[in-house]
Amino acid sequence: MRLTWSRTIAGLLAVAFSPCAEAQETPAGPMRWADVVRRIDLLPHVRQAVLRAEAAEAGVAAAGQIPNPEFETRLGRGRPRGQGDAGLEWGLGVTIPFDWLGPRAGEVRAVRAEADSTRLDAVHARNEVLGRLAALYWRLVYDRHLVSTLEETESQVARLAGLVRLRVEKGEARPTEVPRIETDLERVRLDLARARSADRADRRTFAVLLDVPEPGLLVAKVELGPRRGAGDLEPTVFKVMDRHPGLAAAQARVSAGQAQVSAERARRVPAFSVGAFYDRDLDKDSVGGLVQVKLPLWNWNSAAIRRAEADASAHEQSVEAAARDLRAEVATAWERCVQGQDTLDRFRQEIVPRAEATSRAVEKGFEAGEMTIVEVLDARRVLLDVRKEQLAASLEARTDCVALEVLTGDIGRVE
Repeated sequence: MRLTWSRTIAGLLAVAFSPCAEAQETPAGPMRWADVVRRIDLLPHVRQAVLRAEAAEAGVAAAGQIPNPEFETRLGRGRPRGQGDAGLEWGLGVTIPFDWLGPRAGEVRAVRAEADSTRLDAVHARNEVLGRLAALYWRLVYDRHLVSTLEETESQVARLAGLVRLRVEKGEARPTEVPRIETDLERVRLDLARARSADRADRRTFAVLLDVPEPGLLVAKVELGPRRGAGDLEPTVFKVMDRHPGLAAAQARVSAGQAQVSAERARRVPAFSVGAFYDRDLDKDSVGGLVQVKLPLWNWNSAAIRRAEADASAHEQSVEAAARDLRAEVATAWERCVQGQDTLDRFRQEIVPRAEATSRAVEKGFEAGEMTIVEVLDARRVLLDVRKEQLAASLEARTDCVALEVLTGDIGRVE
C-alpha cells in the first residue's frame, strides 16, 4: 500500500485546517454539495483527527531525540583516619548514555509507522463524516422535491375540485362528488404539511451538524439520482483495496508492530555509557573517566519480545480481516448502487411516463364528460404515489451510491 497518497491527503487536510479556512462563511443562496465539502474540515470530528495526526507527527520527532547527558555532584565532610582536621570533600561527574543506540532505529520506525496510520485514520474519519453529511444532504434535496411535488399536486387537485363544484352547480355532476374531491384534497394537504415538517426537522439537524445558521438554510434543488454510474465490480474492488485509508492504516500498524519487535530485540545487546569525573578529597584531587556497561544477565527482554511479536501478528490478522470485510462491503455497496440505478431508470423511462399519460387521458375524459370523478381521483392518486415512489427510489439510489463513494474515496469530489 502506498503511503504517499495518504500524506498528500493529510497535507490537504492540514491546509484546510489552517486559520484561513476558519474564515469561510455560509454561502449565500441555496447550499450545494461543494459548499458542504468546503466546510468539512472545520467540523470537530475532522479537526480532532487532524490534531491527532499532528500529535503523532510530533511524536516521531520526539522519538528521534538524543538523550541528554547526566550530571552529578557529590558533597560531604571527611575526616582523616590519622591526625588532621575534618574538611569538605566534593566531586563532579558527567555521564553520556548510549543505551539508546540499539533500539533507537526500531523505535523511530515504529513511531513513524504509527504516525502514518494516524494520518490515514484522519483521512478515513473525514470520508466517514462526509458520508454521513451526504446522506442528510440528499435527504434535504429529497425533502425539497417532495414538497414541490405535493405543492404541484395540491394545486392540480384544487383546480379539479373547483371544476367539480362548477359541474355540480350546473347539474352536470352528482353532489356527492364534491365531498369526495374535497376529501382527496385534504389528504394531499396533510401529506404536504408532513413533508414540510420533515424538511424543517432535517434542515435543523443539518444546520447543527454543519455549524451553520438554521434560519434561511436551503439546499439547492438539484437532480436527486446518482451523479455517475457504479462502473464494473472488479475495477471498483481493486480501486478500494488500493486506496482505502482504513486498510492502509491497518497495514501501517503492521509495520509499526514489526519495527517494535526489532527494537525489543535490540535491547538484548549490552548497553553502555561513558563519562568523566573530578573528585576533591582532603588529601588529594582525582580526575578520570568511566565506562558503565549494562549486561543482560537475568533479563533478556524475552517477555517484551514475545509481547511485541504477538502484537505484530495480531496486526497482520487485522489487515487480513479488514481486507475481507472491505471486499464484502464493496460488493454489497456496488450491488445496491447498481440496483438502485436500475430501479430509478425504470421509474423514469417506464412507470412515471405511463402514469402521467393515464392521468392526462382520464382528466380529459372527465372534462369531456366521459369519465367519472372516481376514475379521475384514482388516476391522480396513482400518479402521486408513483411520483413519491420515484423520489424515494432516487433518494435510496443516491444513498446507496454515496456508501460506495465513501469506500472508493470519491465522496469528497465535486462537479
